[in-house]
Amino acid sequence: MNSKLIKPFVLGAIAAYGGAALVLLSAVKLGVLPVQADVAPSRLEAKLLGSALHAAVARHAPSGPNPMSSSEENLIAGAKVYRDMCLRCHGGSRESDNSYGRSFYPPAPQLPLTRTSYTDRAHECYYADNVAGVSSTCLLVQPHNHGTAAAIAYGLTRVGQTDPLGIVAFFPSDHHFANEEAFITYVDCAFIQAKSHPERVILLGIEPEAAEEAYGWIEPVSPLAGGSSTLVSEVNRFWEKPPRRVASRLMRRGCLWNSFVMVGTVGAFRNLIQHTLPDLLSCFESMPPVVVPGREYRVLGEIYHKLPPADFSAQVLSARPSNLAVICGRGLGWSDLGDPERAPSVLNHTGLTSKAEAYG
Repeated sequence: MNSKLIKPFVLGAIAAYGGAALVLLSAVKLGVLPVQADVAPSRLEAKLLGSALHAAVARHAPSGPNPMSSSEENLIAGAKVYRDMCLRCHGGSRESDNSYGRSFYPPAPQLPLTRTSYTDRAHECYYADNVAGVSSTCLLVQPHNHGTAAAIAYGLTRVGQTDPLGIVAFFPSDHHFANEEAFITYVDCAFIQAKSHPERVILLGIEPEAAEEAYGWIEPVSPLAGGSSTLVSEVNRFWEKPPRRVASRLMRRGCLWNSFVMVGTVGAFRNLIQHTLPDLLSCFESMPPVVVPGREYRVLGEIYHKLPPADFSAQVLSARPSNLAVICGRGLGWSDLGDPERAPSVLNHTGLTSKAEAYG
């Protein structure tokens, strides 16, 4: 480049960047830029600040074992802190009005409406001790919670790459079964049915105790053809968190609560997702076939960033009832602890009455 042109070029670039900085500074000083928490930011702001936020959280999030033991006293104390300091924005139950937290941008996560699926980086201090001896190639860690569909598709993809004909099971980590022996018996039955019916996903339904509107409901129909048990039925329809009057009608008709415990072949789950959320499945199946620690997390972060959150019950199971079967679970003492208000009841039933009262 001619030396006579370099100086004007450099001066022009400096002037352009300086002018842009001056315009931005003036906008800040004059109060032109929107700063309200309930106003959606521009694309540029969302991208830049979102990346900065994720990087800062990843850098400063604690790692290693949880310094607090998982005792009943600590869990109750934590629930009281949540009630006093977090409930207004993040919600107290599935039924409560949490419009205040939802009014922010981004909306405050409504914690009672989410389920923990697999593990994610933010929860590492809670599960580190339990997986200390597990190979990193066998442990799947999400960048963050992004809905149950993403977690299931991720796990399914990795299992399918090593055992495409295998049978897999999904167990929500925030559910309680008082009768563990009976629960294992039903799970064994589900594996047997999944092997006999490789085209279907087998669900564990729970015989309802009340017209619960915060749960999903499953409507069973005729017994599954070729099934070895009369407790196994085909599925007519899913009802995701119906109003109480509908839930009462469903209960009278013999419908079941959806426990979200699922067993099926890799192919059966893959077929469900392929027919309902094909873009989600293709994103995960484009990942490298070998788990490479470090690289895996970066690739996952890119996938989770571009995919919208998706709910497996509402967007997959509800859309394909003909690919499902349900086992009627009885006498299991099941409770979904995703709603913190149910914790005192479970503590009471397990004999920890005084500690349950301390929560309230």
